[in-house]
Amino acid sequence: NQVEVTWLTADDPQPGAADLVVANILSHPLILLAPYLSNAVRPGGRLALSGILAGQADEVVRAYAPWIALTVAARDEDWVCLSGLRGR
Repeated sequence: NQVEVTWLTADDPQPGAADLVVANILSHPLILLAPYLSNAVRPGGRLALSGILAGQADEVVRAYAPWIALTVAARDEDWVCLSGLRGR
């Protein structure tokens, strides 16, 4: 199996191009980037978000709800990782 990794910035959008999008930043930037990050995931692809305080997870989940249903995939003390699949 071959894996291709592409690093993108907000200046280089490729909507629906990635099988997996990972972002490890704080909740507020993740919420602001919800449309961009969600649209960067191809239908059937996965989004993983970390750098989120457990008490802020519900707000992040709501921000992504129009595109991807996120759930807590991992927890480390007060921090969580959210993950979900983009619908087809």
